[in-house]
Amino acid sequence: MTMAGQSLAWFARWLDASSASRLSPCAHKRRAPRRGLLGARMPVVERYDDILVKGRFAELLPHDFNEPFNGEFGEQSLPLLVSFEHCDGLTLPEAADLSPYPPGQPRVAERVASVRFNAETAAKPHLSPWLGKNGNGWPALCLIGLGDPLQPVADAISAAGADDLDPHVPVIAIPLWRGFSRKERANVALPFVP
Repeated sequence: MTMAGQSLAWFARWLDASSASRLSPCAHKRRAPRRGLLGARMPVVERYDDILVKGRFAELLPHDFNEPFNGEFGEQSLPLLVSFEHCDGLTLPEAADLSPYPPGQPRVAERVASVRFNAETAAKPHLSPWLGKNGNGWPALCLIGLGDPLQPVADAISAAGADDLDPHVPVIAIPLWRGFSRKERANVALPFVP
């Protein structure tokens, strides 16, 4: 596996952790040992709403960068396009979950802003050395926004000035034509080239 593949494997694990279901904050309070009227312990009651079900934060999709992305995806789903070369040796799910409204996830623009913030923080060396050698422990990522569904990804990479990027840095292309308002598209501020 290449260094870019290792970075994408780390990022895929982070996406899985961000999509995992969690205990409800109220469930923690119910599970704590409580005392009744005369000091007797009250039973812990487990309810059906103890678990917060979360949809997919984003999906990594291998794609040929010489072709435009014409795949169908839901309004608030977040497909992240990566090249086939960087995905070599990476284990991805058989089917991508691109449902229109993933439960328990914020709006798609907020998720892209979160990924961009973490990628920017990782690009600042020695920001917080206790978290990792490169800021927050994230790998270096290049984020490219796709504004037109008919534009090939390689053309968007050239327009962003990322042609001479280090081959060890994976390029992630993000479609911005669905689920973003005009203001959100401007606030995302892509591309980000480390």
